[in-house]
Amino acid sequence: MGGQAFNAQYPEAKFPRMSHAIYAAMKDRLRLIVETLYEKVVVPHEAPEKVDHGDVDFLVRGPRPGLTHEDVKEGLGARYSVPAHPTSHYAVPTDIFGDGQSECFIQVDVHVCKDEEDLYRVHFLHSYGDLGIILGHLAASVGLSFGQSGLKLANPVPINPPNMPFYLSSSIPHILEFFEISLRRWEQGFSTTAEAFDWVSSSSYFIPTRLARPDVLQGSQKRAKASRTMFQDFLDYTATRALSMQRQAIESRDVAIERALRHFDKWDLYQTILHTCEAKQRIKQIFTGKLVMEWTGVQGTPVRWIMEEVQRKLEAQPLPLAQEIDASTPLCHSVKGSELVDPSFLTLAPWQILMKDLTVEQVKDLVVEVKEGLQRDGKLQFDWQEAKKRKAERKALLESQPQPL
Repeated sequence: MGGQAFNAQYPEAKFPRMSHAIYAAMKDRLRLIVETLYEKVVVPHEAPEKVDHGDVDFLVRGPRPGLTHEDVKEGLGARYSVPAHPTSHYAVPTDIFGDGQSECFIQVDVHVCKDEEDLYRVHFLHSYGDLGIILGHLAASVGLSFGQSGLKLANPVPINPPNMPFYLSSSIPHILEFFEISLRRWEQGFSTTAEAFDWVSSSSYFIPTRLARPDVLQGSQKRAKASRTMFQDFLDYTATRALSMQRQAIESRDVAIERALRHFDKWDLYQTILHTCEAKQRIKQIFTGKLVMEWTGVQGTPVRWIMEEVQRKLEAQPLPLAQEIDASTPLCHSVKGSELVDPSFLTLAPWQILMKDLTVEQVKDLVVEVKEGLQRDGKLQFDWQEAKKRKAERKALLESQPQPL
């Protein structure tokens, strides 16, 4: 609703709703100004059957060299502004309403996109009212998340730490292809909400019973404000379709997620990340300083020496032929998309490759063997008295030095 960005700071300013005629006139006039400031300017398609308008939205890319927020504010003739990234808000005074009211404004929102693909994606998601939110609801029903960054798994990859978001695609055509929804039909436009809803329901993933699940509804309704009447109308449409549709749901969310991973050619990458992180997690459980102390009776710094020697001993052994890689090479460096992932999520050092398949007893035997070998070679002796003496000498040296005034 127009004026929301300014209500708190400038409550005296009025932002009347615009009729279709006033909106069209202001959009055309302001667009000519915005086009002098940015290389590319587009306006999202309005919601079908919309009766009036609260603001004017511009999606832009490629600001002219040296362009500042104040330049945009001055160019639009705005009285007030709220600078933000990526969307800034401008209050443009106007007497176009012709009702004699003072301090009438139009809220103009300028959303700056980073590149052409981002512009296309934001344009798609901001067009036709709540249609972007509705598609996000459809994605959520099968364990996915669809937003301005594209399509990703709803739940992050379960690695510890931290949980990592896993993106499938940022391409709108590719995403619609997965959902089996026609991009050409979207490009033709929708004159009614029913046409838009029918377009969404053409997806094989449109399963009314699943869209109405409490967990799916709760998540989507948190993102959709109560004022989102088109989204609420879609929920009513879904309930009506549930009475007539006989479409069978995909067996489970896991099946839908696997289909998505394979469709976007991310299955191997996802499995590699899981395999790598599971291996590291297991190693953390079976090879710890606490266990080394328990198995050897050694404490303090020698524990670290034993653990380091265990790693060196494993690294000296030949790797299985299928896993001949070095510590800086991704576990599956040929997997598509691996260049976009932090190498630490794809890499196992040679000693980790060998240890991940050992039992706890085998690790214990190896640790004890290494400890006994270091002990025989006199490499586990730690001269505490000598270390204490050196520490005291360093302290005395520091105390003898002149102190700054």
